[in-house]
Amino acid sequence: MKKCLAIIAIATAFLFAGCQTTAIIDNRFELSLDDYREVAQKITAELLTHPAITQFEAKEEGQLPRLDIGAIRNATRDPVVIAQFAERAMEELLNSGQITLVAHDLAAVQANQLDAFLSDGKITLSDQADLYLEGVVSKLTSRGGGRMEVTYSFMLRLNDRERSQLWKRTIDITTQGGDSNRRGGVSLF
Repeated sequence: MKKCLAIIAIATAFLFAGCQTTAIIDNRFELSLDDYREVAQKITAELLTHPAITQFEAKEEGQLPRLDIGAIRNATRDPVVIAQFAERAMEELLNSGQITLVAHDLAAVQANQLDAFLSDGKITLSDQADLYLEGVVSKLTSRGGGRMEVTYSFMLRLNDRERSQLWKRTIDITTQGGDSNRRGGVSLF
């Protein structure tokens, strides 16, 4: 009986040894609050010096350009928090005193609807934004020598009412770390 149990134990050990599996650890390289802040500052500093912004006031008789921050899509599978970037960009733009931001919060939308109802009018060009900031965030991953590098690209463009592109800029944020997706990683057994 003891021999039979020993043989079963040895056979079981060989069976599990042949089925050893390597775990793949998901090594996410998430963006930090400083990364979002850095991208927002770089983008807005460059945007505010563009002629579409700096010369607008002279062309429109002292009016500041009305800017609408539209869709900024996350084209990665990572949890890139677009709101972190957008809020910091809006803060930089608004505090510059060079533009007027179009509000999208509930109170602003309701006030616009009430104004339109009371005036029994349609939306005019003066109610719309003059410029639209839109874009996408993408990701590029490269591996080599046991290291992994992840680059997040914030690609933004400024369009006018006619949807003509006036300005385009890409800011890259790169993070590096060990590549835990290599074979021979952590064993489950």
